[in-house]
Amino acid sequence: MATSLHMLVEQIEDAGTTENNKVEISAACRAVKPYFKARPSAGLVRQILHHIRDGGEPHEWWGHTHTRPPKGGALVYLEEFDLPLARFRGKVWAVCPCCAPETRKYGKAGKIGWFPDEAVIRLLGPACFRSLDQGAHDNAYRELKAEKRKQQDEAFVLSKLPLLGGVLDACQQATLVAEALDEFRADLVKVLADKRFPLWDHVRRDGKLKIVQKAKDLRVSRDGNASLVDIEVERSHADLPGYELLNPAWKPIAPKLRRAGERLEAHVLTGDWRGRVANMTDLDRHRLVRSLNFSVKTIRECISDLESGRRLAVPLTVKTLRAWGVREGCPIPSQWSHDFNHITFAKEGSFSSIVRIPPAMAKELYKVQF
Repeated sequence: MATSLHMLVEQIEDAGTTENNKVEISAACRAVKPYFKARPSAGLVRQILHHIRDGGEPHEWWGHTHTRPPKGGALVYLEEFDLPLARFRGKVWAVCPCCAPETRKYGKAGKIGWFPDEAVIRLLGPACFRSLDQGAHDNAYRELKAEKRKQQDEAFVLSKLPLLGGVLDACQQATLVAEALDEFRADLVKVLADKRFPLWDHVRRDGKLKIVQKAKDLRVSRDGNASLVDIEVERSHADLPGYELLNPAWKPIAPKLRRAGERLEAHVLTGDWRGRVANMTDLDRHRLVRSLNFSVKTIRECISDLESGRRLAVPLTVKTLRAWGVREGCPIPSQWSHDFNHITFAKEGSFSSIVRIPPAMAKELYKVQF
């Protein structure tokens, strides 16, 4: 952090040494304004940010004290700010009371500094105060980041907790589909293995069913004579939707959904849940944010896998397999059929095998709103 800020300061210093960057500071700006004995409110911080965002000079905000801070005083960083993009692009920098009180010096990562001992506010450059008191700057910046994370975490939790009921409904519905799909996959993989039908081997590379066709290839011998030779060429027949379900590395989905749902249920707060969130420790609140995000991400990924995997059992996919199985050049000549409740298939010259399609596989999957 300190290194990147120093680089920024050095870059801006290089651009701020001409007479055009000199600023005349009024006596009103230099006057000490000891109006802030208590920690300034969030509303006052927003007022400062609006002043800067609207193009106002930081040092001309009415409460700014444009004097060099004394060493050894307490410091609290209330917020960071950037100058408007147009000013930054034009290198119309701001002045800093710490080290460049009359010279334009910085455009990004300025600091709103509250000095409780003096009861004043100064708008400072990114790391300018560090040259006066490294420890105070580093501590204040560390506390600012912690406070911002606390505010972000609290706002996130308060906005997301009311949505957990809908997320849990989607999770429970997806679990029903997952239980059915896990059952279907286990049966299908077992039957394919028993029948020595290596369907996965033929689609694992790119999810495409292949055929082998005969072709002619022109070959030239060492003595320069050309001739046509018979060769076999692998060509794509069609994509196989849901082929990922055949992957030996595929893991059952229902257990993952149950675990994610249990984690979310543990976070459903009743009663004064806003007060409970506010009274959490920063660490517990941040852990809650991570747990919520992880659980919802898991549910969304599982629903995506369900949508993809169950396509293997739809009539259109079985129709594709049937056309592939009877096509000349198919590496596994076979017959396939679908009656909405079962998939039936048989290698050429063998008995048919039947795999049941659990009805819950067709249930609607709800979109997770979070």
